[in-house]
Amino acid sequence: MDLHYQKEAAVGGLVLGGIALFVFGTMWLKGATFRPSGQVVEVQFPDVGALKVDNVVTISGVIVGKVSALQLERSGRVMVTLSLPSALELKADASASISSGFFSSDSRLLLDPGDSAEPFPAGGIIQGRMDGGIFEKGAALADRADSVLLGVQSI
Repeated sequence: MDLHYQKEAAVGGLVLGGIALFVFGTMWLKGATFRPSGQVVEVQFPDVGALKVDNVVTISGVIVGKVSALQLERSGRVMVTLSLPSALELKADASASISSGFFSSDSRLLLDPGDSAEPFPAGGIIQGRMDGGIFEKGAALADRADSVLLGVQSI
């Protein structure tokens, strides 16, 4: 091989190696893997609000997994796929809810693994619910304040 082509091949190999290192480095920093690990669980919601793929799944405030997919089946029915560790034992009465962030539009999925004696059935679907956001809580508080003021006025 000519010396001139050896230098070009070496430079090309270094460039390809740098690109591969960059891709694998960003995947490692993001936590992505090529092989699936753990268990996959589906949760059905009527509305997911601002929930997105890669949002965290927490149990008692501890991050245990992430949202891996969102699938709209029909109006009023959204299937959310969760990636959870295989060591996590879900029970038959497991539940899930979506909580919105206070100052941001970020959402997280709150998972309650349940405390039933029966294990979660394989291929089962958890029924999820939306937690009231900050605006819904403010409206409920305003309703209470209004009823208190009406009571005070009547006295």
